[in-house]
Amino acid sequence: MSECRHEDDSYYESIVESDHTDVEAPSDLKGWNEEEEILECTRECGGDDFCVFHKDLSVENREQVREQLLSELKKETSKPFLLAEASLCRLIIEDITVNRPVWIVGSKFSNRFELDNIEFEDVPIADQSTFSDLTDFKNVKFQDKVSLQDSEFVSESEFHLTEFAEGANFTDTVFKESCLFDRVKSQGSCEFNYTTFSEETQFASCRFEKDTNFYGAEFESEAKIAKARDVEQVDAQVNSETRFDGDVIFKEVKFQQNARINIKFKGDVNMSQADFGSCDLSGVDLSGANLEDANLSNTILYDADLRGCRLMGCDLNDARLNRNTQFLGNPDSEAIKGYDYSIKSIIDAKRCYYDPKAEYREDQSEDSDNELRNKARTVYRELQELGKSASHSQLQTRCFVRRKDMEKDRYWEDIWSIESGYTQPLVATARWLRAKFSRIIMLYGESPWRVLLWSLITILGFAVSYITFGLIENSNGVVQIGILSMFTNPAEYFSTLVGSVYYSALIFTNLSFGRYSPVGLGTYATAIETTIGLTMLALFFFVLGRRASK
Repeated sequence: MSECRHEDDSYYESIVESDHTDVEAPSDLKGWNEEEEILECTRECGGDDFCVFHKDLSVENREQVREQLLSELKKETSKPFLLAEASLCRLIIEDITVNRPVWIVGSKFSNRFELDNIEFEDVPIADQSTFSDLTDFKNVKFQDKVSLQDSEFVSESEFHLTEFAEGANFTDTVFKESCLFDRVKSQGSCEFNYTTFSEETQFASCRFEKDTNFYGAEFESEAKIAKARDVEQVDAQVNSETRFDGDVIFKEVKFQQNARINIKFKGDVNMSQADFGSCDLSGVDLSGANLEDANLSNTILYDADLRGCRLMGCDLNDARLNRNTQFLGNPDSEAIKGYDYSIKSIIDAKRCYYDPKAEYREDQSEDSDNELRNKARTVYRELQELGKSASHSQLQTRCFVRRKDMEKDRYWEDIWSIESGYTQPLVATARWLRAKFSRIIMLYGESPWRVLLWSLITILGFAVSYITFGLIENSNGVVQIGILSMFTNPAEYFSTLVGSVYYSALIFTNLSFGRYSPVGLGTYATAIETTIGLTMLALFFFVLGRRASK
C-alpha cells in the first residue's frame, strides 16, 4: 500500500454530510480502506512514496503542483476533485472556469493563495484547511454554496468583488489577521456561526440578500461594517454601504471596544445577547431588531434608529445619545430627526415594542398581555433613566408618560376585574380618577403648558358664568348681565365681558376684587374659583420647577 494516505477520520465528515453530494458514507468515497478505516490517496505517485500534492514541501515542485492542480480543475467532469490533507505551496490561479465539484479538505496552504477571475460552477469545499499566508480572492464567482467550515486563516485574508450565488458557510472559522470583505455579494444565506475575527475586520459595501447568521461570532479587534474604502470604484449595482436584505442573526456576537459599525437591514435582525459594549453605532438603522439581553453600555448611538427594537434586558448604561437617537415609534414609518413638535407627533403616541397599544407590533409574541405590560414598564423605566443621564429630556418625558399611562390603564381594568366586595373597586376608581386628572391637567407633571391652558379655560369659563347669571356687580351697584345684550347691544356685551374676564383673572390669581364684587351665588362661585386658582398656580410652579430640573 502507498504511504500517500490520510489517517484523519474527521475531514471526510463535511463531504459525507454535504447537501450537494449523494455520498452517504465514507465507504462510498473512492480509496476508502474499510479494514483500517482510512481514506487512501488514489493518485499515482510516479515511483515516489507520495503523490505531487502530498510531498514534503522541501522537495515539492511548485510549478508541477500548479500545473497538476490546473489540470484537475479544468477537467469537464461531474466527478469531484478530492484533495485531503494536502500540503500546498504558493498558488496563484487566474482566468479559468471550474465545472466540477472541488473538495479540498484538511489541507494546508503554506504560502500565498490567490484566485483571480475564477468561476466555480459546482460546489467548492475547503473545510478544516489552513491558509498560512495571504489569501486573496478577486472577482471570484461561486455558483454553488461555498463551505470553509472549521478553517483557519493565519495571515491576512481578502475577498474582493466575490459573489456567492448560493451563499457561504464560515462556521467555526478563525481569521487570525485582518479580514476584508470588499463589495462581496451573496444571493444565498451566509453563516458565520462561532467565527472568530481576531484582528481588524471590514465588511465594505457588501450586500447579503438572504439570511445571514453571526451566532456566537467574536470580533476581538476593530470591526468596520460600512462603506467601501474607494467608493468611486463601487459597481452601480452594489450599494455603497453593507446591506443585509434577509434575516440576520447576531446572537451572542461579541465586538471589540471602539468597533465602528454602519449596517443596513431589511429583514428581521436577531442581536440578542450580542456585546456592543463601547462600540460606535452612530447612524446605524437597527429598527425592529431583537436586542434582548444585549450589551450596549458605553455605546455611541448618535443618530441611531432603534424604533421597534426589543430591548428587554438590554444594558444601556452610559450609552451616548443625541437628539436624533430614536427608541420609540413605528419602525416602518419615516424617521424624523431631532425634536418633533408637529401636530402629527403630538397626536401619535410613540410606544416601545412591548406596549400592548403598539399597533405596529405583530402578534407573534408568546407573552401574555400582562407579561408584555411588565416588560413595557421595565423598558420605559430604563429608557427614562437613560434619557435622564444623557440629558435627553424628550425621551425621558415620553417614557415617563407612557409608563404612567399603563398604570392608569391597569387601574381601569382593576375596576371591572374585581368580582367581590366594594372597597377594592372604589380604591381602583379613586386611583384611576386621580391618574386621569393628572394626565389631563398637567400630563403627570410634565407639561406646564397644559396647566396654563386649563387656567385660561377656567378664567374664561367663570367670566362667562358671572355675566350670564348676574353674579357680580360694579362699584355703582349695577349687576352685570351681559348675556342679554349679546344681540341687542353687542358693544355693551363685549364691554361687560371684558370686565367680567378682568374680575375672573383677579379672583383666579387671588389679587383682589377690583371694581367689582360678587352678589348672591357669586360669592360661592368666587370662592370656588379662588380655590381652583390657588391649586392651578401651585401646580404650574411645581411642573415648571420639575421641567427646569431636567
